[in-house]
Amino acid sequence: MKRKLLTQIATEWKSNMWLAIELLLVSVVVWVVTDNLWVKTELRLQPMGVETDNCFKVGTALVNADSPAYDGQDSTDLTGMEHMLKLYDRLRHYPGVEHAAIVLNGTPYEMNFSGSNLITLDTPDTIMTTRNNIFTVSPEYVDVFKVKGSHGETTAQLKEMLAKGEIITSFGLSVVSYADLRTIDQQNYEDWQRITRPAKREELVGHRMSFAGYGENDNNYPVWHVGATIVPIRRMEYEEATGNTIRALDLTNPELVCQSCFLVRVSPEARATFRQDILKESNNLFRSGNRFVGEVTEISAIRELTQSEEVATIRNFIVVMVFLLLCIFLGLLGTFWFRTQQRVSEIAIRKVNGATGADIFRRLIGEGLLLLLIVTPVAVLLDYGVAHYLSEMPMSDYNLPTGRFLGGVTITFCLMALMIVLGIWFPATRAMRIDPATALKDE
Repeated sequence: MKRKLLTQIATEWKSNMWLAIELLLVSVVVWVVTDNLWVKTELRLQPMGVETDNCFKVGTALVNADSPAYDGQDSTDLTGMEHMLKLYDRLRHYPGVEHAAIVLNGTPYEMNFSGSNLITLDTPDTIMTTRNNIFTVSPEYVDVFKVKGSHGETTAQLKEMLAKGEIITSFGLSVVSYADLRTIDQQNYEDWQRITRPAKREELVGHRMSFAGYGENDNNYPVWHVGATIVPIRRMEYEEATGNTIRALDLTNPELVCQSCFLVRVSPEARATFRQDILKESNNLFRSGNRFVGEVTEISAIRELTQSEEVATIRNFIVVMVFLLLCIFLGLLGTFWFRTQQRVSEIAIRKVNGATGADIFRRLIGEGLLLLLIVTPVAVLLDYGVAHYLSEMPMSDYNLPTGRFLGGVTITFCLMALMIVLGIWFPATRAMRIDPATALKDE
């Protein structure tokens, strides 16, 4: 059967050559789209590190100095901090609010990055952690987003650690020694990739840490003890996790407090009207001095806005893939419909010689699938070449694990095979119904 199909394909080599080229090019493009969708889906399924359902960001603003309501005596950072803390206390006790925190950096989906390298002060080679996004928050932050330790620490335990002045770090931190750091160009991304490795929990928990000075062990920065590790808190669902460090916000520092916002978790029953209720009170309960609540945004709304571009990209990828597969379907439908028309007498003779309708059907389907099998090895080589090119581009962090490559190739082959079967189905069904007597009589 296979030998006969190969003979048939070779006989019609001109039309098959163009069909093979179409299958080859479309297969490579479908693989590229499949790989991108694979990466984005894989990222989407990773844990965010926080639970943001029923959570809101509450921001404050200042009364304009030209407004009649402006209080000229309330203009210092110290009074501003006092008003922020009053608003925070009122927000915590507002009906429907389960937990509230003051946050300088750490609002999910806002894509902020307040980064600084950390050094461990208790290790001989002074290991430095990199890719570190520092969240400066009040301890209630872990309650608002239900943050849990990677080794079973509860939110209450993490909250207690932060209240004691300890910090919490994540497994997303990368580690490098100062000895290796001195040997590279610190502006070269590939050099950084070569010398860094993931941090281990035992290298973090229980150790003293401070901000890094790129080779200076002694500095004037604060020193913290690491209390626990957590799953990395990602900035969005379509971005790789970076390392995180959560530290307590100094509520006696006017500058830091005045730059902060509030993050709250409300009960499911209060969620629907929470924004309107708070804003109605912005001139009364939620105003203190010249400071008032001027913004209430649900975290889900921030999520949708931040990820809208990624969602649109995924939608575009899907549209491109559907279009390409439709092209294959229509191309094969037309090609094999024409071939069926040309082979009416041949099919009739085969039936007269004992071939069943199912035999004719399998032959036509097999011809298309065999053509796909012939071009697939070439397509796989081209796929590998594209992946190698992307990985070698300057500043590229593209990598292609073997499992993902093989998975993408398999999915591409299955999608192509499905379109081939569907594209040949109709002309093959028509060929099955040809009456040999009528076909031969017409001849």
